[in-house]
Amino acid sequence: PRSRRSTIGAHKRAAAARPRCRRSRPMHPFVRAVLRTRFVSAYVKALETRPLPTKCTTSGTLMVLSDGIRQKLEADDRRAPFRYDVARAARLTAFAICFHSPYLHAIHPWYERLWVRYKVRHTAATPRG
Repeated sequence: PRSRRSTIGAHKRAAAARPRCRRSRPMHPFVRAVLRTRFVSAYVKALETRPLPTKCTTSGTLMVLSDGIRQKLEADDRRAPFRYDVARAARLTAFAICFHSPYLHAIHPWYERLWVRYKVRHTAATPRG
């Protein structure tokens, strides 16, 4: 009988031989143009050279923007004048920078190893029937 070590090695070799990703449709010209901009190129380079600080900065920025939109929507729902809550935004941003981004940075490689190991092709649920 085969040892467990040889089975795991064979599985890794088979996973490495498979193509990484296939596009089902050609890329839209607008998306292709956006991906060729200097900003996107600089962002990709920053992700490759300094992944964690780049992810933390991105997460913090998106948290400030999304919380500002949410606060505006909440003010509109109450029909009250809009007043930006800086303390709330600071708390959410600190959470995003100090916990959320580092956690996801650490956990995603583990998830990807599991997905390869169990041959998960997508993470969206599909109804059966």
